Amino acid sequence: MKKDKSSEEEFSWNSALAYIPVLGICSLFSVKQQTASEQFHARQGFVLFSVELFSSMVCFVPVVGWPLFFILIFGFAFVHFKVLAEMRKGRRYRLLWLAGIVRLLES
Repeated sequence: MKKDKSSEEEFSWNSALAYIPVLGICSLFSVKQQTASEQFHARQGFVLFSVELFSSMVCFVPVVGWPLFFILIFGFAFVHFKVLAEMRKGRRYRLLWLAGIVRLLES
């Protein structure tokens, strides 16, 4: 996770709502009506939701997945709160492990 200090911007509820799965997908497809910050958060929220969805499939594996479920839940909750806290301060919080996928969505 890396703070992107090059962009200080105002807090936007549209950016915050991008991290709620259903609203994030809707905001991803209405990209043309948004600011650059809102577009960034819509893409990052969509990719984060996709990673959560695919990693939750591991939780269905008996014995291995059950303890992993709690680690994933608390880990993703921490990531969401950290991103929202940085967004509230007016900063983008680029998740390095998702940055490559987010850049692919930009083009």
